[in-house]
Amino acid sequence: MLIKIGNFEFTSVWDGVFYKKLSQYPKILDWEIRTIIEFIEYEKKYSRECKIECEDSNLLKLIEDAISHKEKYLNIQRPKLITECTACPYRKGCVTDFVCHTTSVDNAKKIFQCGKLLSALNARKVPVEELMKEGRNAANDPADYFEYIMFSWGNCQAGDRLVMERNLKRFPTEEDLSINFNPGVRFYFEYENLIKHPDMIFDGVLPMKIKDEIILKDWVYKILIPTKIKKDLESFIPNNLKDKVIYVENDCKDIWDWSEKVYKIIENCMIKKIDEENISECVNVIKESFATVANEFGFTPTNAPGFTAFSMTEEKLKNQLLEEHRLMFAFYEQENILGFYSLALQDNNECELNNLCVLPSVRHKNIGKKLLEHAFQSAKELNCTKMNIGIVEENKILRNWYESFGFIHKGTEKFDFFPFTCGYMEKLF
Repeated sequence: MLIKIGNFEFTSVWDGVFYKKLSQYPKILDWEIRTIIEFIEYEKKYSRECKIECEDSNLLKLIEDAISHKEKYLNIQRPKLITECTACPYRKGCVTDFVCHTTSVDNAKKIFQCGKLLSALNARKVPVEELMKEGRNAANDPADYFEYIMFSWGNCQAGDRLVMERNLKRFPTEEDLSINFNPGVRFYFEYENLIKHPDMIFDGVLPMKIKDEIILKDWVYKILIPTKIKKDLESFIPNNLKDKVIYVENDCKDIWDWSEKVYKIIENCMIKKIDEENISECVNVIKESFATVANEFGFTPTNAPGFTAFSMTEEKLKNQLLEEHRLMFAFYEQENILGFYSLALQDNNECELNNLCVLPSVRHKNIGKKLLEHAFQSAKELNCTKMNIGIVEENKILRNWYESFGFIHKGTEKFDFFPFTCGYMEKLF
């Protein structure tokens, strides 16, 4: 294999050449060095030697030195956003929380029937030599590539583009990818979970590959199916996967718009309704989150015993859940709760947002934004026309943040038992 380092349009492997795009060429990130090393290691596994070419001699020497000290780079953490390919008009890069495998309607039926994603070799059940000779192997991939299930990053459009290419039996045009665009079925997986699969391997090109098969009930996170093909597929979906399926209307202008829409849905799936067994962890998150506000404004258990940081208890939150029937949601990363909010239904199709919070250690990562947007959607599904909130009026940063999402300040009130002024805001739907 030949490795070419440069400022290409994107990273790809084509006809025996690994075109490695650098996001800041001629500079190279440690993560990009890691992927080059992983590519070399993968090729070595299949007895293929690699040669590196780079027009910048200093960069080439740096890469060669790094390869000779590969242990330093193989544990480099992936970035949250990879900007080697910036074709995506929304994110300007690949978001790395999720990976997905996209397929056609017909293939999705077969996948649901067996409950597994299969490699091309296992799914097609023909000799690999035949697969290699097929016209759709335009990149001239070697035999071992057909032994693996391939993934793209979760917000990437490449999978849908490939599905259309195979359906059309030609490269799709701009018109095909816009007004005539028909999305495929996307199987989403959490990156941090799927890398634990016993047959996972990094090849330096894709986010990861899995050899032979993946049992969906054990690994899949969500399955996104366009509403247009719901009737074609719903009878094929096994009972143990039905709760993983989300049907999505394709009201998008093009393939990029669709990719962004479905990825936002997947991101919001990180927000889950909580039940009684989660109460204790949620209380800890609420108290730790509101403690920073108490510290900033000088609230203490003595001068503000009713403030959330001091007054929230398991008994209180449990009562709100089970007796007051408030809706409660938490933002999860792996099995850990990082943020929380609750909604209390009120008269006149109104609701009150309570205790929206994010742990201090993970702030400034848009978790609060995702929770708030999820709360808006929850309220609309309950036919609410207005959302009310109460804030610490002196917290101008928080007030400005809510105003940026369309909340309007409606007034204030002072209570003897609080050393601060209560501010009231509302948002109309």
